Amino acid sequence: MRDWLIQTTLETSVLIGVVVLARPLIRRAFGAVLACDLWLIPAIGVLLPTRPPRPETVLETIPLPAAAEVSRGLSTAVEAWAEPSTFSWEALWLAGVCVWLAVQLVRSLRFRRHLQAKAIPFVPSSSAIVALLDRYGMNPARVFFAECTGAPFVMGLIHTKVFLPMDFAQRFAAQEQQWVLTHELTHIRRRDLWARFVAEGFRALFWFNPLVHWAVHLLRQDQEYACDQAVVSRCTPQERYRYGKALMLGESFEAQPSFVTFFRNNTERYAMLGKYKESALRTVVGTVACLMIGVLSLTSAPTSVAQNAASSREYLASVTELQAEIHMAKFEGTESTLRVLAPDPSGKPQEWTVVLPPPSELRAAGVTPVFFAPGHGYVITGSPSVDQASHRLFALTVTRPDGSVWRRTE
Repeated sequence: MRDWLIQTTLETSVLIGVVVLARPLIRRAFGAVLACDLWLIPAIGVLLPTRPPRPETVLETIPLPAAAEVSRGLSTAVEAWAEPSTFSWEALWLAGVCVWLAVQLVRSLRFRRHLQAKAIPFVPSSSAIVALLDRYGMNPARVFFAECTGAPFVMGLIHTKVFLPMDFAQRFAAQEQQWVLTHELTHIRRRDLWARFVAEGFRALFWFNPLVHWAVHLLRQDQEYACDQAVVSRCTPQERYRYGKALMLGESFEAQPSFVTFFRNNTERYAMLGKYKESALRTVVGTVACLMIGVLSLTSAPTSVAQNAASSREYLASVTELQAEIHMAKFEGTESTLRVLAPDPSGKPQEWTVVLPPPSELRAAGVTPVFFAPGHGYVITGSPSVDQASHRLFALTVTRPDGSVWRRTE
């Protein structure tokens, strides 16, 4: 679990960095909706068990000089962090998850109790508002006035409710009231609260990573931008002006649970209102650009034939047998390795790296990572590395404690 957490944290941090760099460019070139969709990249990255290889390019078929010598002197970031330790990092991580969830649950319950005590039913002031609610499928009984910092906002994943400020009728003119409601109802239609709920789940799992907290904050901003775009994409300049005025009057601060959507004030949002123009061509080109970013971010570079030929020269023709204890099985991209402990001739435990075929080949042969589950009693045979100090073994067979055997077929 620790190894998965470390590896996933490092990869997720890189994917967040990719999205942070790409989102302002995509937003200005192709719109805020596609920029918001970029946050699917780190979410998918966490769920992927391994990164599929992408098609080989010309440059990737050229072996780097002295690649073998360089690789012997380096270890991955995961290996550097995953050194054996008596401290239970898993227990610390799980305690942090529980504390984070408990704090969020208490905040949510307190906020809901406050709303129940202060909220009063909303009475539509015009037939236009009734028609607007009906167009979005919102029952007027699920709209309330509330004395709460941050209103207007929407809340609830299943039976979503809209909460408006007590001075709603006084603060906003009749048309501005429709824009405020349209904004909040668009959040419901876009399922933004569900996206935030998932984001909070990731934040609970990676509570120790400040980049994840920052990413959730940026996601909220992008959801607001995307919601604005969805509202004004077909509006006239005059309607955009009135919508922007409603934004200014609806300025609020996010002081409540983060899975509540607030009608926020932001200078960049006003600039976007006047610039964005809906275009089918821009949408198609932007979608292709986002897909390319996602594919390049979520796939790994292939191991070329030339690189495989170079790596095969790293190992001797002799065969070594290890009575091993597997500590970690790593299946990432085009690399499958085992970290094992095996006694040397003097009986002292020695750590080895056992090289297996790529994950795609193992899966094609019906072999899953479960076959190499950590534990004692494994017998591993293979060719040792030319550099004996590296303690790497090109695996030929792996015999489990229960007697089942995996054999290399190539």
